[in-house]
Amino acid sequence: MSTSANQVLLVTKLSSPDPELRNAAASALHGSTIDGSAATLLVTKLSSPDPELRNAAAYALQGSTITHGPAATLLVTKLSSPDPGLRNAAAYALQGSTITHGPAATLLVTKLSSPDPELRNAAAYALQGTTIADA
Repeated sequence: MSTSANQVLLVTKLSSPDPELRNAAASALHGSTIDGSAATLLVTKLSSPDPELRNAAAYALQGSTITHGPAATLLVTKLSSPDPGLRNAAAYALQGSTITHGPAATLLVTKLSSPDPELRNAAAYALQGTTIADA
């Protein structure tokens, strides 16, 4: 099984009703390089109404290297959500990450000048320890 397929399998385990399995999957993904469909699937889980799933997805993403451009952009756009839980999960997920997708990195930095103070704060929090790298 490829690394990407293993990541997709781990991401699906974040939806498990078993908290031990969910936490093990989040821990296995935490700080790794996440790409392709696994990255997109993980970012979409941040929108879950289930706070435990949302937190597991945010923890799995935190400190990761996000190499999939569409997933990185989707994650950054979630900072603009009117839902404070989603906005905070996205900021937490971005903190300490490495973003290798130029447009997503630019979008994140431009959010610092938003007229919305909550968005500015979320972007500032997300940028703590975040590395913006050229792919």
